[in-house]
Amino acid sequence: MLTESRGHIWVFVITRLQLWTRSGNEKAPNGYVGLIDKKGIRIVADNFMETNEIRLDAKDEWLYVVESSARHIAHLWVMVDGLCRDREVIGSPISVLFPTALRTTLSVTFGSR
Repeated sequence: MLTESRGHIWVFVITRLQLWTRSGNEKAPNGYVGLIDKKGIRIVADNFMETNEIRLDAKDEWLYVVESSARHIAHLWVMVDGLCRDREVIGSPISVLFPTALRTTLSVTFGSR
């Protein structure tokens, strides 16, 4: 879970599979990012391979998503309504050997919170 300056609450779901441990082996893009705001809860970015962590940059303009099964980080442009677009993989696969280091990596590199 993550909050930001507009009062939105961001959540991520690793996988839609009932047995989540299968998600790493099947490499199925079925993780997603949801947003909770005054409109309710909705999916704003979809089809991630085992979503492990999310972060926003300091201006809440870019969402960074660790995809553990794909062994990379994706970033997406966050529109005013919270929907995300222009997904792009950034960094090399080695950059997510330790996905929990994403917060530190983004803080140093991109000014993330």
